[in-house]
Parts: sequence; structure tokens; C-alpha cells
Amino acid sequence: MDGVLIANEVVDWWKKSKKNGLILKLDFQKAYDTVNWNWLNILLSRAKELRIIIGMAVGDREVNISHLQFADDTIIFSKVDWAEIVAVKRNLRCFEVVSGLKINFYKSMICGVGVEDGLVEEFAAKLNCLSHKLPLKYFGLLLGANPDEALWKSMICAKYGVSGCHWFPPLNDLVSISIIWRDALAVSYLNLRLYNFYVENVELRISDGNRVKFWNDIWMRTSSLKSQFPRLYQLNLENEITLKMQISCRDSTNKWCFNFRRPLFGWKKDECDQLLQICYSDLAAVKLCLFWFSVV
Repeated sequence: MDGVLIANEVVDWWKKSKKNGLILKLDFQKAYDTVNWNWLNILLSRAKELRIIIGMAVGDREVNISHLQFADDTIIFSKVDWAEIVAVKRNLRCFEVVSGLKINFYKSMICGVGVEDGLVEEFAAKLNCLSHKLPLKYFGLLLGANPDEALWKSMICAKYGVSGCHWFPPLNDLVSISIIWRDALAVSYLNLRLYNFYVENVELRISDGNRVKFWNDIWMRTSSLKSQFPRLYQLNLENEITLKMQISCRDSTNKWCFNFRRPLFGWKKDECDQLLQICYSDLAAVKLCLFWFSVV
């Protein structure tokens, strides 16, 4: 699971930072328990230390990553560079000679992020492997998929008991979560005042609204629209609609349109007018980030 998350973080960073890179997913000849797979990890790590292969610098701190390997599930990250690709193949050939294991290059695949299809096909021809486009399967999960559609996100949400775009695990579960979340939540668990201070001083700002649920997420003010307008929420037929989709439903006069199960009259229409006023006045956030309020 960690390998899938790391690989997706690399791809996501490439996309957001408008960087480019190559991913080579290897297919090995079946070896069962006859191979010590740690040799491949040692070989690639040593090649990186000697600058034979460079790998990719990821994130603001430029963490270098060249490969992820668990037994025969191996992917390699590379710069879009011919010398790098040739060096990778030479190291893989050394592994074949030393281990006696064959790599099925004709079943292996290479895909690019921010790379023209024609160039990816040229790299594929050099490696004698398949040219592929994201997403691709890694550990049975999709690598490079839209996070809201990817199976790996659904699994994490199910494991931590969260839904939608909420990623903060509950305070009462410090056993089944990862060590990183466990340490972070331990501070909150021991100091509820600090936790409340954090929650009260951050807000989510949006971009195009593709990952924000219009009714269920807290994307404006201090509560969800579901909480502010519970009766309108019950009448609405599209309670899981995203903010982006709701915005696209506006008519030619730029008026917000909602899909209610029946026409609104009286106080219901008044509530809808209040909702419209909020939508027109509060849709001012311009980017998706966790924003920290200034504290005096």
C-alpha cells in the first residue's frame, strides 16, 4: 500500500508542478521463491549512489527517488533523458546476468507524465517494451488515476472511516492508522484544546471545485450547506454533486439552478433565495489549499 501511495504522490507532484518524467513498470519471469529480490534494490540503489542513474527529485525538498520495489512488483522513475534510459537498461541487464532471472521487456511498459506520446514510443522501442498511458495498475491499484476515482483512495477512506474529501482520521482511533497519523493525532488526543485551535484556524479554499462536494463539504463559512439548509438538502435530488458540476448547471443568465424534487413555494423559496445569496457572495476562493488564519 505504501508503494502505491508514494508512486501516486510522485505522479501527482509531476502534474501539479508541470514537470515531466518516465515510469517503467517491469514484468519479471516467474521465479517464485528462488530469487533474493533485495539484490535488485541494492543494485539500483548503488547505481544511484554512483550517479550512474539519477532518478527524480520530487517536492520542494527535492527528495530523490529512482525506484519502488516489493518482490517482483517494481517500477522505475526516470528523467526524460536518453542517457538515463540506457543506464537503467544496462543495470537491469546486470541484474539478469547475476540473478539468472529474465525480465520480460516485451510485457514491461513505459509511460510518460508530461511527455509527448511519440517520444514515449521511441523510449519504448529502445527498451523493447510497451508504450502505455496513465493510469496503469501497480499492486492491483491504479497509478496516476484521478484521486476521486481511484480505488486506492476508496480503500484509505474505508480504512480510516472517512468519506468524500475528508482525510483527517477520527481522534479515537490511534491503533489501526499509520505511524505518521498516529503521532499527529496523539498530540491532538492529549491536547484537545490544541486540536480545536487547529480546526478553528484553517479553512479549505477551492479551485475549480472538482474535489469539493457542494452540499456536504465545508467549503464556505463554518459549516456545510447541508447543515445550513437541511430542508433544501432533503428536497434536492443530487446531494453528491460537486461544486464544479453545480457551477456548470447555471443557466444563460448565470443563475444557479438546483434539481429539487418539486417546485418551491413560501418559506422554501425564501430559503432558496438565501442559499443563492450565499453562493453569489461567498464563491470568492481562488485556489485549493489549507489556509492558516492570522492569529493576533
